[in-house]
Amino acid sequence: MHDDTKISSSPSLPAKRPKMSKRRRSIILGAILAVAIVGTVAGVPVGTSPNSSVRIPLPYVSVASAFAPLDSARVIPANILAATVVPVHSTVVGRENLDNHNGPFDRSVSFAIAIERSKLAEFEVATFKHFGWKVRQVTTAASKVVYYCEKGGSDGNFWELSATIANDSVPSLGSTGASNNALLTIRLLIESFS
Repeated sequence: MHDDTKISSSPSLPAKRPKMSKRRRSIILGAILAVAIVGTVAGVPVGTSPNSSVRIPLPYVSVASAFAPLDSARVIPANILAATVVPVHSTVVGRENLDNHNGPFDRSVSFAIAIERSKLAEFEVATFKHFGWKVRQVTTAASKVVYYCEKGGSDGNFWELSATIANDSVPSLGSTGASNNALLTIRLLIESFS
């Protein structure tokens, strides 16, 4: 009997992988970059939309015009300015540049308001809830209360708002010595995690 089966002594070579075309490499690289960009953008803080179910007890205005002299470079993002309000008829009584153009933005504006301190505190708490500020801490002393809040800015930074409410030192006309005026100091700053 004769066997017609051929036996090959040379080992078989693995099949060569076809080269990837330039176009296909570009598509894959583009997809990787798109995923990286979307992941980065998803990590950027953004403010929440106003909560219309929370009623603000007094008419209000944005602090934008009050902060304008302190923010000539327009560092404060629009969503932070829109979410920071004071009662209508608040009077600016002081401004302070706490960072002195040396470091992250940190500025404050003080307002005198013809309102009792407790009513102003109710107003502030309602605005924080309405505009999506996250209250991190509240400190209370006999003469003042301070709210520390946080919100993501459309600029990619987290912003802190501190609202200090105290009795105004000047009693209002017609009062019996007790102050019916409140002093509100709004401080806006870029949070530093260093």
